[in-house]
Amino acid sequence: MEENKIYLGDADLILNDIPDGTVDIIVTDPPYIKMEWERAYTILAKHAPRILKPSGWLISYSGHYNLDKVMRMFGDAGLEYYWLNCQLNAGPTVMVHARKVICGWKPIVIYQKPPTLKCEKGFFDVIRSATEKNLHVWQQSLGDLDFIIPRFTKPGQLLVEPFAGSGTTITSAKVHGLRWIACEINPQTYNIAVSRQIRESLFDEF
Repeated sequence: MEENKIYLGDADLILNDIPDGTVDIIVTDPPYIKMEWERAYTILAKHAPRILKPSGWLISYSGHYNLDKVMRMFGDAGLEYYWLNCQLNAGPTVMVHARKVICGWKPIVIYQKPPTLKCEKGFFDVIRSATEKNLHVWQQSLGDLDFIIPRFTKPGQLLVEPFAGSGTTITSAKVHGLRWIACEINPQTYNIAVSRQIRESLFDEF
């Protein structure tokens, strides 16, 4: 499978082409609203145990409302819970109407394929997020990914992003010297991510 490429299509199908035990880390921000969340996290729970190397990492954003279900899915898939990070919201707060709660932070779940090994570099479990929504309504801050990725990886390792969105995760992966494979199902968002990579590649040449 070609590396350093964004694939257009369903992550459940594309991830089938990644050989077993070849991925060092999965970092992703799946869709977690209404009906979309369950299929997205089912895809992660299905493929992560197979494609990750032993002691490989799965790091995923999650909504609050279904957090218990997400964690149960990962645990049932044979992944080991490592930690829960808190990303403090820098922009407008969001009301979860089903619970009448105003969210001031976002969970980031960290799981590991057995055997569990300590994160060599260590990390602080609170991230003070910046707001970046210029490319996509659900876009995450590059600063957040630049905080996470280097603490769990080494240059040359392979990162997979099954829900690439506007491409923030793979931008950070490139900065930190990782190989990567990404998927995006929405053609419009896919084009944004590809255009972003082209612009950044051209910028790197100067």
